[in-house]
Amino acid sequence: EVALKRFKIPRIKGNVLRFIAEDLSPLKGLNVEIEKVKPKAEDLFLTFTGIRRLSLRPIFTFKGEIPEEAVRTENLTKKFGNFTAVDSVSLTIKRGEIFGLLGPNGAGKTTLIKMLVGLHRKTSGMFKVAGTENISRIRRIIGYMSQKFSLYPDMTVYENLILWGRIYGVNDRELKVRIDESMRVMNLEEFKNVLVEDLPLGIKQRVALISSVLHAPGILFLDEPTSGVDPSERDVFWQVIRFLSKKMGITVLVTTHYMDEAEYCDRVSLMNRGKIISIGSPDDLKRRAITSIGNVYELITKNPFQDYEKLIKNGFNVMTVGRRIRVYSKEKLSEEDIEKMGIIPVSLRESEITMEEVFIDAVKKSEGNSC
Repeated sequence: EVALKRFKIPRIKGNVLRFIAEDLSPLKGLNVEIEKVKPKAEDLFLTFTGIRRLSLRPIFTFKGEIPEEAVRTENLTKKFGNFTAVDSVSLTIKRGEIFGLLGPNGAGKTTLIKMLVGLHRKTSGMFKVAGTENISRIRRIIGYMSQKFSLYPDMTVYENLILWGRIYGVNDRELKVRIDESMRVMNLEEFKNVLVEDLPLGIKQRVALISSVLHAPGILFLDEPTSGVDPSERDVFWQVIRFLSKKMGITVLVTTHYMDEAEYCDRVSLMNRGKIISIGSPDDLKRRAITSIGNVYELITKNPFQDYEKLIKNGFNVMTVGRRIRVYSKEKLSEEDIEKMGIIPVSLRESEITMEEVFIDAVKKSEGNSC
């Protein structure tokens, strides 16, 4: 709360709070660990655009019961002819957690969700949602926001929400209360009578999210909900997801190909070519990757592309990011070590491992390649 009020662009990502501050004295006396990190491009973007902070509050209560294993699959498989889109996926999602499915386009994330919500028939394996395999019962319990918009472009925001609420069977009196309250807490009142086709992308996504929870679901499936929106709007969306999970107890399964969004999740499953290649909390996944590839260093030189080749010749695993070189080493590295390879370092510092690097390491392990 102190950081949210006193510092610039405060954002909660999982159990970490990121912010910009010149003076840390407001945090004096608090039992917190503070680590100085290098700003990311997203931080710079938000410094100029700012963050919209929502005043969220509960708008409904799920009246059923969700078991401790909210979602469970065993060897769940989906084939389209000879192509296997989802390959023997086994996972368990706990009640009330935010569970992320991360992977590139074509990894099988959307197909997996479509089986769980009853839009695709499984080829083999087993799954249960809220303790049942009955698709009709599942559909009464869940909310689903598809990758493609489920809103009608030639209808207003309010007309769309009325339509979807009635489809879900919410009585008109309760529906209108939920719509008005939802639009108020999501800062969408000014768009009430605007045609959906005239809305900015981020606003469309917020409206689509409201339409998926009007019937008070206990489990929410979100398929790439932040795809294509700017960092500021992504932060707004994750504020809502976190509130739905942590304050309202809704279980959330969210897919994304933005690797950094893993930080928002309680646990993450990395998918590639239809398979789960790693699963765990973001911190667990990072620890495993560091054990495999070593510590990560960020090296800046005047001739990065030539020096990249020198590092490879000396047996290092490296990757370029712009004009910076990411160096992976299980041994401690110093500038003197770098100079011995004929490289003149401008700067060398130990860096935090990214989820992109975690994913690349997991892919290599799954394909039997050493990092």
